[in-house]
Amino acid sequence: MPEWQPRVLSDIDALKALAHPLRQQLLTWLQRHVPATSADLAVEVGQGRGATSYHLR
Repeated sequence: MPEWQPRVLSDIDALKALAHPLRQQLLTWLQRHVPATSADLAVEVGQGRGATSYHLR
């Protein structure tokens, strides 16, 4: 299995999308766990379903 390599982001829109702390938290959770709905993630990260759904979009 290949060793994990860090990903270099140079796209300014991608960097802006990942600048929000909740988006970083959601991405980290999804990378470590199974897929989830926005309602499941809201419970896991302690946020409202509306905010979680918005940031997933």
